[in-house]
Amino acid sequence: MDQRALAWEFSELQLDYAREIEQETFYKNLIKPIGTRRADFVVEQ
Repeated sequence: MDQRALAWEFSELQLDYAREIEQETFYKNLIKPIGTRRADFVVEQ
């Protein structure tokens, strides 16, 4: 589904969301992140 259409659907449902959010990636018990990833959407944190 197109991201714009999905964003429209979230708005219609009155859901809070953010687009293209960069998040740190952690592994096991390591204190520092091992990298980053970009989430298309983060919905109602």
